[in-house]
Parts: sequence; C-alpha cells; structure tokens
Amino acid sequence: MKNLLWLLLIIAGGCVSKPAQTDYPVIDVEDLLANPEEVFVSDVAADMKIIQLETSDSCLIARGLFFDLRDEGIVFHDGGLKKFNVAGSFEGNVFRRGQGPGEIPGMMDYFLKDSLIYLTTLSKVCQIYTYHGGLKEEFPIPVHTNNGFAALDDNKFVTAMLGWGENDKKGRLQFFDKAGVRKTLYKPYSIEGPFPESYMMGKEADFISYNDTVYMKEILNDTIFSIDASRDTIKPYLVYDFGKYKSKPEYRYNIALEELYLKVPYTIFLGMSEKYVYLTTMFANIQKQESIDALCIYNKETQKSRIVRLAYSEKAIATLKSTLGDNFDETKSPYFVPISLSEHGDYLCALLPQITERNQAIVLVKLK
Repeated sequence: MKNLLWLLLIIAGGCVSKPAQTDYPVIDVEDLLANPEEVFVSDVAADMKIIQLETSDSCLIARGLFFDLRDEGIVFHDGGLKKFNVAGSFEGNVFRRGQGPGEIPGMMDYFLKDSLIYLTTLSKVCQIYTYHGGLKEEFPIPVHTNNGFAALDDNKFVTAMLGWGENDKKGRLQFFDKAGVRKTLYKPYSIEGPFPESYMMGKEADFISYNDTVYMKEILNDTIFSIDASRDTIKPYLVYDFGKYKSKPEYRYNIALEELYLKVPYTIFLGMSEKYVYLTTMFANIQKQESIDALCIYNKETQKSRIVRLAYSEKAIATLKSTLGDNFDETKSPYFVPISLSEHGDYLCALLPQITERNQAIVLVKLK
C-alpha cells in the first residue's frame, strides 16, 4: 500500500510540473513590436504592381479605406461597394442605395467567398451577388451584423456582437442561418460584468476565408481563431504573445482613447497564404497624430515571426512617380503599409492616400 501511495504521488507530481501543451503555436513578438526591423520593399519583394483606380463622375470614391483584390477584380468599400477590374477600370456598383425596387436603405457589412459577395443590410436582409452579374438571392436574417460578418458552409453565418445593456457589455459571437439564431457563444476570454464606457470601437472582428475555412481575429485580442462551422464554435489557431503590450478585451471599455494605442497595438488580421500569416500592427499617439505601422509576418513552416517596416527605396519611389505622377507624394507615404491580402495570399495590398482629385491608387507587393 505504501509503494502504491508513493507511485500515485510521483504521478501526481509529474502532472503538476508538466508544462501545458497546446495544439496551436504561441509566438513571442514582444521585442519585435518595440523594435520593428526597417527594410526596403525591394529587399523582400519579388514583384511590385501599381493600380490607379479609374476616376469619373460615376465612380468617385469618398473616404474609402478598405478593398479586396479578387481574381475577378477589386471590391472597394466606401460606404457602398464599387467594382473595378484588375487594371483599375470601373465596372459598376454592387448595389443601389435607396427605397425603390432593387434598392436597399444601406449596407451593414459584406463578406467575399467563392466568387460571391454576401451583403447584409440595415433592414436585416442578406443579399448574395455574383461579381459580374447581379443579385442572385436574398432572404431575411435574425440579427444585425455591424461588428463583423462571415458566410460559413450550407447557408450558415457568424457575426461578432456586442450587448449594450447596462449589465451586458460582453463580446460574443452569434451563429445563425435563415431560420434564426443557432447559437450564442460567450467567448471564454471575455471579462464578466460592466465596465466604464469610454468610446465605441466600431467593427470588432475581422473574418477571413482561406482554403474553405473562416478565421477570425478581434481588434483587442491576440489570438487568431478558426471557426468550426459544423459545431458552431471556435478554436485557437495562432496566439501572439505581446508581452507587456498584451491586448485585453476589457481595454475596450476602461482605457481612454488617447492612451489605448500607446499601451497596446492596434492590429488588423490581413489573412494568410500557404506559407505565411499576415498581421499589421500600429502604435499611435492620438494627440500628436503620430503612428508607427509595421507588418508582422509569421512563417508557418519555421513557426517564427518577424515584424518589419517596409520603406520605399529611391528606385521604388521613381517607379511610383513614373506611373502615378503627382498622385504620389513620398513625404506622405514613405512606407508600404498593407491593409489587405489578395484572394490567394499572393499579394499584400496597400492603399495610397488621395492627393489629387483622382481616385486612390493601390500598390501590390509579392514577397520573395
């Protein structure tokens, strides 16, 4: 009996001292965040392309910040959705705003998958468009999708939601289909209870589709999740260890705006390719209107990351000016800061600021 007790104690002690194992990588990027490596675009690029978006009375872009490069062309979001071909020529609007036949009162969100454009409206309707055609299907949905939205398998969907009741300020996901809400998922890292409300973040989560799987990253969370559409749940795919810069969901409510991006980085999940996962990070001083933007590149083969600031070399600046003329100013855009990834992960895509009356230009960089 004594030997058995000793054996049990040894086994128990081994269980306590054994480090926790995960089936997803955890990447330490704290030092990289504080000291991003600065290199020229030409040092890492195998190819650089420039697309000047067409300007005409029918396709003037307002203050658009987001776009998607697909095989079929470019979808540009500026409150509406404009379509351009891969050369930058305007191909029309995805929808018409209004109250008449074939019009919608306003777009809530959109998601691109399998050459289709999924669009949700202010009146809780989902519309599905083909890129070169028109409206393919529409149907009512049970929820608003103003905090991120993705189309899953078999006409199932997911959205990031926020509850704004006095005692309910917890981030959550809602899985739904045409019939109604399938499941409300309170994420295990959420902090229970109310917090002093400081400001509204807006869109809370980025959803990216790659190789038949949808991935999600919240603005104030360091984890990329894959979505299990068959079980209406999520699981960690990749965790960034930001160290002292760690993001916390409760920062959403109790850190003042002017302090937030000095203490934690603002991050945008761009997506992934066969070899890499891409994330942009930004530290910003809102009062001084200063920021440091960088690109985090995670290599899935080596399970290592690097964080780089990609500067335009004199040769790259000359190339940009020869194509764009006075619509490019290197003093306003000294760095290549990607905000999206092409459909198959081949090209990182950046939007140059609008300097003249012409629409913006897009710069595409393919890594070596």
